[in-house]
Amino acid sequence: MKTIPWILIAAAILAQATAGEIYKCKDARGRLVFSQTECGQDAAQVDIHVHQPSQADIQAAQARTAEGDQLLGEIIDARRKVRAVRAQQERIQALERQRAATMASIQRRASYANNNLAGATYRNALATEAQTANQQYQAEIDAARRSMDQVVNQ
Repeated sequence: MKTIPWILIAAAILAQATAGEIYKCKDARGRLVFSQTECGQDAAQVDIHVHQPSQADIQAAQARTAEGDQLLGEIIDARRKVRAVRAQQERIQALERQRAATMASIQRRASYANNNLAGATYRNALATEAQTANQQYQAEIDAARRSMDQVVNQ
Protein backbone atom coordinates (compact mmCIF):
# COMPACT_ATOMS: atom_id res chain seq x y z
CA MET A 1 0.00 0.00 0.00
CA LYS A 2 2.95 2.36 0.62
CA THR A 3 4.08 2.08 -3.01
CA ILE A 4 0.78 3.42 -4.44
CA PRO A 5 1.44 7.09 -3.49
CA TRP A 6 4.92 6.89 -5.05
CA ILE A 7 3.45 5.40 -8.21
CA LEU A 8 0.91 8.22 -8.39
CA ILE A 9 3.60 10.86 -7.89
CA ALA A 10 5.78 9.27 -10.57
CA ALA A 11 2.82 9.13 -12.97
CA ALA A 12 2.06 12.81 -12.36
CA ILE A 13 5.69 13.82 -13.00
CA LEU A 14 5.82 11.68 -16.13
CA ALA A 15 2.54 13.18 -17.38
CA GLN A 16 3.93 16.70 -16.91
CA ALA A 17 7.13 15.80 -18.70
CA THR A 18 5.31 14.25 -21.66
CA ALA A 19 2.71 16.98 -21.85
CA GLY A 20 5.16 18.93 -23.97
CA GLU A 21 5.77 22.58 -24.34
CA ILE A 22 3.85 25.04 -26.45
CA TYR A 23 5.55 27.96 -28.16
CA LYS A 24 4.01 31.11 -29.57
CA CYS A 25 5.60 33.10 -32.36
CA LYS A 26 4.82 34.92 -35.60
CA ASP A 27 5.31 33.50 -39.08
CA ALA A 28 6.76 35.29 -42.10
CA ARG A 29 3.41 37.04 -42.75
CA GLY A 30 3.14 38.23 -39.16
CA ARG A 31 0.37 35.81 -38.19
CA LEU A 32 0.34 34.28 -34.73
CA VAL A 33 1.44 30.62 -34.72
CA PHE A 34 1.44 28.04 -31.93
CA SER A 35 3.81 25.07 -32.17
CA GLN A 36 5.29 22.23 -30.12
CA THR A 37 8.75 23.30 -31.23
CA GLU A 38 10.38 26.69 -31.24
CA CYS A 39 9.07 28.22 -34.41
CA GLY A 40 11.28 31.26 -34.75
CA GLN A 41 13.62 33.65 -33.03
CA ASP A 42 10.73 35.41 -31.30
CA ALA A 43 9.33 32.11 -29.93
CA ALA A 44 7.97 32.41 -26.41
CA GLN A 45 6.97 29.47 -24.29
CA VAL A 46 3.29 29.53 -23.32
CA ASP A 47 2.15 28.30 -19.95
CA ILE A 48 -0.97 26.18 -20.27
CA HIS A 49 -3.21 26.18 -17.23
CA VAL A 50 -5.98 23.63 -17.10
CA HIS A 51 -8.85 24.71 -14.91
CA GLN A 52 -10.06 22.06 -12.53
CA PRO A 53 -13.50 23.08 -11.26
CA SER A 54 -14.17 22.83 -7.58
CA GLN A 55 -16.87 20.56 -6.21
CA ALA A 56 -19.01 23.66 -5.60
CA ASP A 57 -18.58 24.70 -9.28
CA ILE A 58 -19.56 21.21 -10.40
CA GLN A 59 -22.64 21.18 -8.19
CA ALA A 60 -23.66 24.66 -9.38
CA ALA A 61 -23.31 23.54 -13.00
CA GLN A 62 -25.37 20.44 -12.30
CA ALA A 63 -28.07 22.57 -10.65
CA ARG A 64 -28.16 24.89 -13.68
CA THR A 65 -28.42 21.86 -15.96
CA ALA A 66 -31.30 20.46 -13.91
CA GLU A 67 -33.07 23.84 -14.04
CA GLY A 68 -32.52 23.97 -17.80
CA ASP A 69 -33.87 20.44 -18.21
CA GLN A 70 -36.96 21.34 -16.19
CA LEU A 71 -37.52 24.49 -18.24
CA LEU A 72 -37.06 22.53 -21.46
CA GLY A 73 -39.65 20.01 -20.27
CA GLU A 74 -42.09 22.83 -19.54
CA ILE A 75 -41.50 24.33 -22.99
CA ILE A 76 -42.08 20.95 -24.65
CA ASP A 77 -45.32 20.51 -22.68
CA ALA A 78 -46.48 23.99 -23.64
CA ARG A 79 -45.78 23.32 -27.32
CA ARG A 80 -47.66 20.03 -27.12
CA LYS A 81 -50.63 21.84 -25.63
CA VAL A 82 -50.53 24.51 -28.33
CA ARG A 83 -50.49 21.83 -31.04
CA ALA A 84 -53.39 19.99 -29.40
CA VAL A 85 -55.42 23.19 -29.06
CA ARG A 86 -54.75 24.12 -32.69
CA ALA A 87 -55.84 20.65 -33.80
CA GLN A 88 -59.11 20.98 -31.86
CA GLN A 89 -59.68 24.48 -33.25
CA GLU A 90 -59.19 23.16 -36.79
CA ARG A 91 -61.58 20.29 -36.04
CA ILE A 92 -64.21 22.74 -34.75
CA GLN A 93 -63.83 24.91 -37.85
CA ALA A 94 -64.16 21.86 -40.11
CA LEU A 95 -67.31 20.76 -38.26
CA GLU A 96 -68.80 24.24 -38.56
CA ARG A 97 -68.08 24.25 -42.32
CA GLN A 98 -69.66 20.80 -42.68
CA ARG A 99 -72.70 21.91 -40.70
CA ALA A 100 -73.10 25.00 -42.90
CA ALA A 101 -72.84 22.87 -46.05
CA THR A 102 -75.40 20.38 -44.72
CA MET A 103 -77.84 23.18 -43.80
CA ALA A 104 -77.39 24.79 -47.22
CA SER A 105 -78.10 21.45 -48.90
CA ILE A 106 -81.27 20.96 -46.84
CA GLN A 107 -82.46 24.51 -47.60
CA ARG A 108 -81.81 23.98 -51.30
CA ARG A 109 -83.89 20.78 -51.27
CA ALA A 110 -86.65 22.56 -49.32
CA SER A 111 -86.88 25.22 -52.00
CA TYR A 112 -88.04 22.53 -54.44
CA ALA A 113 -91.03 21.56 -52.31
CA ASN A 114 -94.38 22.35 -53.95
CA ASN A 115 -97.17 24.26 -52.24
CA ASN A 116 -99.30 21.22 -51.55
CA LEU A 117 -99.69 18.57 -48.88
CA ALA A 118 -96.78 16.48 -50.23
CA GLY A 119 -94.56 19.56 -50.29
CA ALA A 120 -95.51 20.45 -46.71
CA THR A 121 -94.76 16.93 -45.55
CA TYR A 122 -91.39 17.05 -47.38
CA ARG A 123 -90.57 20.43 -45.78
CA ASN A 124 -91.38 19.03 -42.33
CA ALA A 125 -89.12 16.04 -42.97
CA LEU A 126 -86.32 18.38 -44.09
CA ALA A 127 -86.84 20.58 -41.01
CA THR A 128 -86.50 17.50 -38.80
CA GLU A 129 -83.38 16.44 -40.75
CA ALA A 130 -81.91 19.94 -40.33
CA GLN A 131 -82.63 19.96 -36.61
CA THR A 132 -81.08 16.52 -36.15
CA ALA A 133 -77.99 17.41 -38.21
CA ASN A 134 -77.58 20.67 -36.32
CA GLN A 135 -77.79 18.85 -32.97
CA GLN A 136 -75.26 16.22 -34.07
CA TYR A 137 -72.77 18.83 -35.29
CA GLN A 138 -73.27 20.91 -32.15
CA ALA A 139 -72.63 17.85 -29.96
CA GLU A 140 -69.38 17.13 -31.84
CA ILE A 141 -68.31 20.77 -31.62
CA ASP A 142 -69.06 20.85 -27.88
CA ALA A 143 -67.05 17.65 -27.38
CA ALA A 144 -64.10 19.14 -29.28
CA ARG A 145 -64.29 22.32 -27.16
CA ARG A 146 -64.35 20.27 -23.94
CA SER A 147 -61.33 18.31 -25.17
CA MET A 148 -59.54 21.56 -25.95
CA ASP A 149 -60.37 22.94 -22.47
CA GLN A 150 -58.98 19.78 -20.86
CA VAL A 151 -55.70 20.24 -22.74
CA VAL A 152 -55.49 23.89 -21.69
CA ASN A 153 -56.25 23.15 -18.04
CA GLN A 154 -53.77 20.29 -17.64
